[in-house]
Amino acid sequence: MDIEKYLSSFDRAAIALSGGVDSAYLLYLAKKNIKDVKAYFVSTVFQPDFEKRDAIEIAAALSVDLEIIEVDILENPSVSCNCGDRCYHCKKEIMGAIAKRAYNDGYRAIFDGTNGSDDLSDRPGFYALEEEGIVSPLYECGITKREVREGARKAGLSCHDKPSYACLATREVEFSQIKVKNLKETERSEDYLRSLGFRDFRIRRMEEGCALLEINSKELAKLIEKREEILAKLLPLYKKVYLNLETREDE
Repeated sequence: MDIEKYLSSFDRAAIALSGGVDSAYLLYLAKKNIKDVKAYFVSTVFQPDFEKRDAIEIAAALSVDLEIIEVDILENPSVSCNCGDRCYHCKKEIMGAIAKRAYNDGYRAIFDGTNGSDDLSDRPGFYALEEEGIVSPLYECGITKREVREGARKAGLSCHDKPSYACLATREVEFSQIKVKNLKETERSEDYLRSLGFRDFRIRRMEEGCALLEINSKELAKLIEKREEILAKLLPLYKKVYLNLETREDE
């Protein structure tokens, strides 16, 4: 199915904007093919500040109205316990907040950026989208991640090569109570690596307060080069810092 033809069948649509390339490209296509488009970004302790800044920048560049919705996600015990179905309950809260606000604003079509390359068997949050009436046009039309990046590049979107990003909750030890303090330490640590020029990485919290660093293979040599200064920054926050030799690869 042609994505632009699909979108042009709607007069009004709300877009769940995450700050990543998928929802940014969807917003670009929606703005191009739908008369009335509004974007919504949900801010929680799971989203680092740079994601919010990116979402604001994307919406401004496309001249789309953006509403930021604040949600205290840790008030939900099914989320804060970090059990196996945390992602479902978190997505339910976030998308439910967007759906409620969008409906109040008169939007009945609400879209998110799930794309055709996403493995839904590994995305329990996708079921929450269906329950909240959220549609995924990129997925429905079979638009792959590679096509999203190429389309975003041609559209001149600054985020076209932005690495995929998973929320800060994915860094926490499963079945351990999620604490704001830990999330902030992770965000601060990852911001530091980002300031050194690293782009595709994760710092995962392990049991007993240790950290596991995952890095893209292209940046491994740089990591070794800056090893001492990275340890000097991270060891005050973690008991030990380990490196996962199963490196991250480009998506």
